[in-house]
Amino acid sequence: MSEATDKMSAKNWFIFIPGAMIFILGFVLLSFVGHNPEGILGLIAPVTILAGIIITTAGLLVR
Repeated sequence: MSEATDKMSAKNWFIFIPGAMIFILGFVLLSFVGHNPEGILGLIAPVTILAGIIITTAGLLVR
């Protein structure tokens, strides 16, 4: 079997950690919105979650 393992480089971590933090921030904003998703906060919360998912995935995939 191959002894090669994929390890995350420092560049990956610098992309992954902020992405995960943005993802968590999106859920915090979503908790502030609650059952009343009117206004700018109702728009920003799901967009922030989506951006966090995209950035976190990019951090895992970048070589």
